Amino acid sequence: MSEVRESGIVEKFDARRGFGFITREDDKPNIFVHYTNINGEGYKELKPDEKVT
Repeated sequence: MSEVRESGIVEKFDARRGFGFITREDDKPNIFVHYTNINGEGYKELKPDEKVT
């Protein structure tokens, strides 16, 4: 399966519940993001207003 990457700004992320939403830069509907979708080591969390790809 191919990996799809989207760009946007973190609208909100609830670290306790492990999910949040990203506002796309192209005005398409917001993206749901789960902590398992975050690449990296250690604790996985996103900060509001953080730019992500």
